[in-house]
Amino acid sequence: MDWLCENNSARALIELLGTDANDLTLTKNSIKTFIDLVWDHYQKAIFRWVLIPYIAQAVSMSLLASGVIGAYINMFDLDLDHEDTKFLKEGFRYSAAVLQFISMVTYLYFAYLESIAGLFDFLDYCTDPWNIVDFLIILLTTIFQLQFSICCYYEKEIVSVKFQRSIGSFLVFFMGIKVFYWMRLFPSYAYYVKLIQ
Repeated sequence: MDWLCENNSARALIELLGTDANDLTLTKNSIKTFIDLVWDHYQKAIFRWVLIPYIAQAVSMSLLASGVIGAYINMFDLDLDHEDTKFLKEGFRYSAAVLQFISMVTYLYFAYLESIAGLFDFLDYCTDPWNIVDFLIILLTTIFQLQFSICCYYEKEIVSVKFQRSIGSFLVFFMGIKVFYWMRLFPSYAYYVKLIQ
């Protein structure tokens, strides 16, 4: 069955089975069987290409929003003559840089995926509540990253840490809501998520 997962083989098979000559072929049972056969491949691909980057984004944004940004921005005003202060500031700088890099790469990746989905069928995209949550995550990430980058560039608290943490907390909240969406990938939870919807 590996040939189904290569190139556009699955799409070609569904288009062939969906022609007028094969009306009776695509019944509910045959579709269910087909999905069961290819689900293992697609589930692994979803885990690798979507879920793992999402977890990386959620963890990096959570760490940035909860503590690293405040600690790093508050270090701007400290006296750098003391060796411990220099070491501490450099540690926060590297932590912030790594977390911001991870969150920016995953942010750009998900913004690309969402823009493709939105351009493909805009009206259908806008009516799905999960897509609205995705859009809010992208919007809040943009605001959060911009204000943090401005503070880092000028090395002063241009945007208050309190406001940045507020935006970050809303962002992490919506990312937490999105966890319910990802629970559909696990058969033992999928039924309950469908009940909530």
